Amino acid sequence: MRFVDALADLFLGAECTGCGEPVLGLCPACRASLGLGPLERDLSGLRVVSATSYQPPVTAIVKGFKDAQAWGLAAPLAEAMSHVLPAVADAVLVAVPSPGASVRSRGFDHTRALALHLGRLSSMPVRRLLRRPGVRVDQTELHRADRWANQLGRFSARGSGQQVVLVDDVVTTGATLVAAAGALEAVGHRVALAVTVASSQLWTTTPDMPDRKADRVADGG
Repeated sequence: MRFVDALADLFLGAECTGCGEPVLGLCPACRASLGLGPLERDLSGLRVVSATSYQPPVTAIVKGFKDAQAWGLAAPLAEAMSHVLPAVADAVLVAVPSPGASVRSRGFDHTRALALHLGRLSSMPVRRLLRRPGVRVDQTELHRADRWANQLGRFSARGSGQQVVLVDDVVTTGATLVAAAGALEAVGHRVALAVTVASSQLWTTTPDMPDRKADRVADGG
């Protein structure tokens, strides 16, 4: 153990978010787990690139970042994303917004924090082009088929004509990303791809995935 880690453990009770080892920040093994990608998926024509797989210790790292005020993890998570982010000319980063209630509960918008750090690493501008008035039920409480119904029509977008790279933390069924991409494309943006920290192994094929161009709700405000 490094001397600084021993001091952090002694005086601050510091431990790795991923495994609990006494260390300041992430331990080397957990940090390395963030770089197992790139993992690529196709969601109804939307290319999704992820830095790693959503399995331990990554699950604990992401949950700690979102829900346990481990806000300092935004930097290493964004760094992992930057290593798998393809070059996209003249593109802007757009975070997929969380419901307002989640942001208020957590005290910060975790996807925007990821986008801002990724923007600094990639020299890409970050834009607020998506709105999320709210969802009826938290996605984590729903089964795969119900997640699609819960997300359709839950985003609106503004502006027009931007080349967009969507930013999110985890892709599971892909319902959220497809709905967000559809809203952006409805007002004339071009969604080049989406980049996430992790990809869940709950899905490998998407035979029941709707066309993201078929159901779009957007505004021009």
